[in-house]
Amino acid sequence: MDDNIPSSNQKSGGGSAVILIVVVIAITAIAVSMVPDNAEKPAPTAQIETKEAAPSSTPAKPKEPSMATTEPAAPSIVSPVENEAASTEAGTPPKASKPGDAARELIARLRQYGNIDLASLHQEAIKQHQEGAKEDAYMLYFFAAREGHAESALALAEQADPRFYDAATSVFENADATQAYKWYAKAIDNGSSNAQNAMTELRKSIQQQAERGDQAAQRLILQWQ
Repeated sequence: MDDNIPSSNQKSGGGSAVILIVVVIAITAIAVSMVPDNAEKPAPTAQIETKEAAPSSTPAKPKEPSMATTEPAAPSIVSPVENEAASTEAGTPPKASKPGDAARELIARLRQYGNIDLASLHQEAIKQHQEGAKEDAYMLYFFAAREGHAESALALAEQADPRFYDAATSVFENADATQAYKWYAKAIDNGSSNAQNAMTELRKSIQQQAERGDQAAQRLILQWQ
């Protein structure tokens, strides 16, 4: 046999090497073909929101409310006479006010204050009455009487009673038996024995007038029955 003829094992070994080379080349070619022409663009950078810088100075810490509770002082009335005197002393013109304004202001403040001393209010009404501030006196008497103060109701009744009426001092413009009867009744409801006696005498007086033919008195007696 010729020694130059390759054996079957040599043929098969060379063929396997060739096939391996061809496979490597093919894989390389496929890999190259899959690479994109243009380089991948970088993803856009996310825009970061910037917060405003905190103010350099921090706000002052609010003061905590005081735990101490101080009861407010009860309001007091300033009469027109006192107001004029104080204004004159201070060198300023007196504050213009209508009759009754001082009493209205006091009553409004008393309602807001919520703790009304009717006896003190009655004394204030007497003071205003003595100083000639009849409108203020009437409003203070009226308020106290309506709130249940018997003496204030009695004061109104007596000033309206035709038997005692005095135009120079009364808070009413005219004598009025109906008003007198109304306030006597209010005073009686709040425990005034003086009001009971006065009402009895008022009824007797009006009854006598009615018997004499006074038609106004006759109508009053009918109303009071």
